[in-house]
Amino acid sequence: MLPDLGKYLDFGYENKMRIFVNTSGLLFRAELLEGLRAGQIKLQISPDAGTAKTYKKVKQQNGFGQVWKNIKRYCEYGRNVSIKYIVFSYNSSKAEIDNFIELCKSSGVKNVVVSGEAVAALEGQREGVAWTFGEQECEACAYLMYRCLESQIACILSTGNFSSFNTEQILNRFFNIYLKKFIIKDGDKKDRIYIFGLGKNGKLLCDMCINYGVDIEGFCDNDVNKQKESYRGLKCYPVDVLDKPRDVVIISIDDYRSAYCQLKELGIGNILNFHFT
Repeated sequence: MLPDLGKYLDFGYENKMRIFVNTSGLLFRAELLEGLRAGQIKLQISPDAGTAKTYKKVKQQNGFGQVWKNIKRYCEYGRNVSIKYIVFSYNSSKAEIDNFIELCKSSGVKNVVVSGEAVAALEGQREGVAWTFGEQECEACAYLMYRCLESQIACILSTGNFSSFNTEQILNRFFNIYLKKFIIKDGDKKDRIYIFGLGKNGKLLCDMCINYGVDIEGFCDNDVNKQKESYRGLKCYPVDVLDKPRDVVIISIDDYRSAYCQLKELGIGNILNFHFT
């Protein structure tokens, strides 16, 4: 029986017997913690800042320290907790993002959602408007994705609030600048990149990698039937094909936590968790 959480939610809905809760996190709710413990809810908290000064500017109130205390308590059951960072002109500096990442690491955050402030991101730069979204903000989104992956935090780029131009700019920076930082060169040899999961998400990720000049070696999948398939000329293999110390594996499946645990148990060192919605 799902708990009656309606009066505690900023926004929520039921999906497959699990309630999605979107909240500022300013007030700690024992009911939410109980829902996390029972696996009945998915919780998303949006602090949107890495410092108290920026938090007050964005939210028009104090409470930065309390929000992060609450995040840390919820993240004790972190597999269903995501922290959302809504990028726009107020919080798009690298220093702000670096502080945010350090707070995520110290608070046990496992999942970060990167988005843009809807009006700013869709309207872009307008003279005389404080909340804007331009080139610096596109760079900030790409950099935040990189810092998440570098810190072994799963990252989701939520593109719904971006214009198509914004999305193109963000992905171009991410694939051509930041993703390549994970590809270590040893003389003339590059690390091989595999995509875990030959499904819809994996094919989309493969298309993006090819479009942005990132070479993919192939796919990995636990499904023996998919191991007989290929996509865009790239074969699908069982995970035992991986060179444990060297290969980079990008997880594309929705249940990325189970895949991550499997790969870690196999001794794979270079695992990236990121998705696009």
